[in-house]
Amino acid sequence: YCGELRRMTSTNTIIVGGGHAGVNLACMLAIDEPSVDYLVLERDDSLLVKWRKYRWEKFNLNTPIKYSLLYGQQDERDEWLLERSIEGELERWDAHIAKLGIRHKLHSNVKNIEKDDEKDAFIVTVEESDPSNGTKSIVKYQSTNVVVCNGYYDKPTSPLAIADGIASARCGIKQHIAAANFQFNDLVDGSALLVGSGQTGIQVADLLLRYKPEVKLYLCTSNVKGCPRSFDSKDVFYWLEEMGI
Repeated sequence: YCGELRRMTSTNTIIVGGGHAGVNLACMLAIDEPSVDYLVLERDDSLLVKWRKYRWEKFNLNTPIKYSLLYGQQDERDEWLLERSIEGELERWDAHIAKLGIRHKLHSNVKNIEKDDEKDAFIVTVEESDPSNGTKSIVKYQSTNVVVCNGYYDKPTSPLAIADGIASARCGIKQHIAAANFQFNDLVDGSALLVGSGQTGIQVADLLLRYKPEVKLYLCTSNVKGCPRSFDSKDVFYWLEEMGI
């Protein structure tokens, strides 16, 4: 690497990943354990990057506010309020992160984690990038604790045979992934097949019907029946909480 620099930094807790889980843990440490030295390592250019970049146009949160707050975050709105714009929520999350002074480093890609039995600690090897000049350096952290919050549960998958077949056929069919900054104007004229009828599929279908009514939309579903969103005028999350789930 150009300008490579190797150094060792010690800390109590390294949090790998600055998504919702990693940031929440950092908030807990900042509030409940203020004496604990910690650091959040995020390989992208911002915290909560999935909410900022990997979503579709006009994305709205549809879970109650009480389940979307960061740890210790206060909110004056009705805790059961559902549909809200992600832009507004990001402003509130960012304000809470700034208020707590969450310690983090961006452009920090964790390359290796190994246990040092002699020191009873973990050695975390990180590749740090400087976007201003394109240089990279290697930094090593010695940490008593390491918590990995890499958030890969939402990595999109598709049947390779079908995807490759469509791509190689050059038949004019365009493929889009909802969580890859999908924009409605990316759709070409004609019909659209929306695969998946979970929370993502239903919200995208509803938005397309509202904002791209000229598109003939087909929704591909499974045989599994969906869960009712409300019962007795209360959201399903209320009942899940009442049942202790």
